[in-house]
Amino acid sequence: MKKAPKMFFIAIICVMMATTMATAATISFASGDGSATSNTGNVFVIPPHPVWGSIPGASWVSAYAGTGYGGGNVLPNWVAGAPTMVFTQTFLLAEVSNKGWVTVGADDTAGVRINGTLIKAPNFVPDSACSAGPIACEQAEFMTLDLTPWLVQGMNTLLIEEYQLGGDVAGAIWKGTAESVPEPGTYALAGLGLGAFALIRHRRQRKV
Repeated sequence: MKKAPKMFFIAIICVMMATTMATAATISFASGDGSATSNTGNVFVIPPHPVWGSIPGASWVSAYAGTGYGGGNVLPNWVAGAPTMVFTQTFLLAEVSNKGWVTVGADDTAGVRINGTLIKAPNFVPDSACSAGPIACEQAEFMTLDLTPWLVQGMNTLLIEEYQLGGDVAGAIWKGTAESVPEPGTYALAGLGLGAFALIRHRRQRKV
């Protein structure tokens, strides 16, 4: 009579451990949260232009101080057709199976790379505010990109390459999430192993 409760307790532990191992690890990141770097080594939160859109939890940033709306500073390295600034966002994924996304806006436009692959090219066609379509500065011109096909186990590198079309006010904004999901076989095998251990222990107790 005393052995049944012990086996029940062991079975519950097996189920709880398997469930815990099946839980996805989620990583969130956003511009202005201190998790990104830039080509200058600095990331400055800047005041947005009135026409720029917003993302809850994210801030407009620049690699140069004073380049936001009303800042008065001219971009020091502006070259037409070249990235004005490049932001680097890295994150570590522990498992083989991963999924993720990122929403990006920029003035005037941006290209996005994940692990070296260009997944969205910049749009160099201007409108009255910035670029004439995604990725650009107005709310409707922000773009959400699926990162899933390019995510890998280990370190992942996301690049936001911002382009200014006229050499004046410039910045970027983004927010993303990545999930690392244990393979079903990983926790299934662990559960089977624990179950086998419990069965062996139960049989040994019966022989005593």
